[in-house]
Amino acid sequence: MGTDKLISIRPALVDDIPSLLELGRLEHHESGCDFPYSIHTCERMLQMVMLDSQAVCLVIAMDDIPYGYIIGGLDHIDMSPKPIGIAHKWFVYNPTLEPALDNAGAKLLKTFEHWAASRGATDTMVTLYTNQNSVKYYGHAFDQMGYKQSRTYYSKRLINV
Repeated sequence: MGTDKLISIRPALVDDIPSLLELGRLEHHESGCDFPYSIHTCERMLQMVMLDSQAVCLVIAMDDIPYGYIIGGLDHIDMSPKPIGIAHKWFVYNPTLEPALDNAGAKLLKTFEHWAASRGATDTMVTLYTNQNSVKYYGHAFDQMGYKQSRTYYSKRLINV
């Protein structure tokens, strides 16, 4: 039996900002970040991305209501004339396990890949918050999508800042 839900992936619109702010709050909660969520910081980041021709916020929407996003942009981190597409934020919320949203994260990533390639990117990268429990899962999932680990981020909490 099929679903009658309309699923779309599209660039975020200004009208999506309230939904994206709530999704950002949910992502922040799941990330385990030690600092509180700032709706103002999230809104400012979304506005900057929407105005930047070298950045994108793509949403996956069901019946035109966003349930997930991928946010990234082009960067020349290798000092090459060709950019790399880097996704910095990636989140899907599917509280009822709606079948229409199955593989929504992979679909968003594929759309981001096409966006980056259409702007001359030679590669795409995804940055994720990980912990010891999620590293194996992400390693397997990204391997299935053709991604290989090529860089590592280390973090350090700064004190007296």
